[in-house]
Amino acid sequence: MKGETSPMNDSSMSLLARVLPPQNSEESERRGFGCNACAYSEGVPLDWERGALAEGLVCYGSGRFFQAHEHWESVWLTLQEPEKSFLRALIQITAAFHHRQAGNRAGAVSLLRRALQRLELCPAHSGGIMVALLCSGVSEWLSAMEGRSLSIPAALPRICPLGPAPG
Repeated sequence: MKGETSPMNDSSMSLLARVLPPQNSEESERRGFGCNACAYSEGVPLDWERGALAEGLVCYGSGRFFQAHEHWESVWLTLQEPEKSFLRALIQITAAFHHRQAGNRAGAVSLLRRALQRLELCPAHSGGIMVALLCSGVSEWLSAMEGRSLSIPAALPRICPLGPAPG
């Protein structure tokens, strides 16, 4: 009725706006979601066979997570969306395992959750990586670290490149 206030006050509308996904890219930008609120393209051109991305993969696979983070961050700084957000998820995974090595379980869990949220927006193959396989591994580690699983997974979440780009 005219003159009555809505049961939704400004703060509850603000909360609702942060929880509900944006309806379009314009609303996404206005609400500060950036590209994280939209699906990534499958053709993200990242070269995992040479350079800093390949070096980061070697570091990640050998448990040198801080170094992997540094290699990937050097590439991340040069990227635009959606590649930037995709690589940010991988950097968050390396940072999570670096925190785990340092005994910071809470920090590791928080970073893995955020990385998984980003990756779940991606198609199964994105950025030259098998994202579905990676999400599965991250989920296993989250379950273990949050106490929902009886054992720690035997291997790290696999960051598995798709192979050479067609030339």
